[in-house]
Amino acid sequence: MQVFILTFRRPVSLNRLISNLGKQGYNCNIWSNAPSRDLIINPENEQYLASVYFNSVNTSEASSWCARAWNSIYIKGFEYDDEIVCLQDDTDVSPNFVQWIEEQKKRYDFIFGCAGDQFHYIHKRVLQKIGYWDENYNGCYCGDAEYLKRVYFEYDRERISVEENHGWGFHHNPCGIVQHIIPWTHQNIIEPNYVNQHTQLENLDGNVPINRDIHNTNVTVIQARRRFLQKWGVPLDADKPVIHNYNRLLPETDYYPWFSKKIGITKYIDQELNEVW
Repeated sequence: MQVFILTFRRPVSLNRLISNLGKQGYNCNIWSNAPSRDLIINPENEQYLASVYFNSVNTSEASSWCARAWNSIYIKGFEYDDEIVCLQDDTDVSPNFVQWIEEQKKRYDFIFGCAGDQFHYIHKRVLQKIGYWDENYNGCYCGDAEYLKRVYFEYDRERISVEENHGWGFHHNPCGIVQHIIPWTHQNIIEPNYVNQHTQLENLDGNVPINRDIHNTNVTVIQARRRFLQKWGVPLDADKPVIHNYNRLLPETDYYPWFSKKIGITKYIDQELNEVW
């Protein structure tokens, strides 16, 4: 099983996570959405590294683009393995996380929670059935909610476990995620000068001059909301679970056809030949 950490220039929390996973026996692949000069790995943690990858098309001011990052991680991880644990750097794990995940992956092919895409475990079977994350969500908004929605409606629900605490979230087959994944909302794990992705995005993008709250005036968020509405016919509502309806209006995009063919992703064949969206 491959373990990937997606990092955004947060050296304190990144190194804590590498150390905690390494001491439990997991070596980590690092996917940096920042330039190489911004990645700081403490010397004592180098023993716990498997590989380090840099998103070379990103600049220091780039949006997070988590959807593209997860797709890239899937391509790297599923090249050699059938299972991936995905974490963001502002997350920590329990002292017995490895024991827990090794047991739960026998029961589930997809485990997700508890604060968006800060953690998920995914088996290759899920990617083969569901396809890639939608890279039209080029920030950190809507993409995780939508992928979770697709998995819930398009995969075997007995093989997924969800404990998601966003307003759009829900719980399904809970298996202890909230006991083993410590998200950024637990202030004791946050490093000095921490900035959440959403806040960073708002600061960098600026706002269009209309008299509404920040989430309605941020350019990247507006585009994400528009995409979600066009694709599903309803907005991403923070007061309702994202699974409260399923009305697909647009098909998925096969962003990497060569890799789809290589590992046998059937989603795109089904929707193109049989119009199964």
